[in-house]
Amino acid sequence: MLPGIVPRLKAFAEEGFGWLAMLMATIYSAVRLLPPTHPYLNAENKGRFGIRHVVAEAARHLVFDRKHIDQIIIFFVLLLGMVLMVAQFFILAYSLIFDPVYAMP
Repeated sequence: MLPGIVPRLKAFAEEGFGWLAMLMATIYSAVRLLPPTHPYLNAENKGRFGIRHVVAEAARHLVFDRKHIDQIIIFFVLLLGMVLMVAQFFILAYSLIFDPVYAMP
């Protein structure tokens, strides 16, 4: 690969998604899966936790009953969004690595 590409991608993967984890924490707080005083909601802590931490903490507060259906829906929709985002990265990498072969008839 080109010089500096791999270290830049690694740095982006480690620090670049801090804002996304903060956004997810804010959404989970809006549906009361995280308390309003949780450290993940403090802007000073951005970059000290990741998406995995936010999802795990929200899952810890998730209650499966009819009364909390809004929390269950939001939790799984955000989780599905993360899975689809990762799938898009894999599909993009696959399409860049493997070119289609055009055969002549």
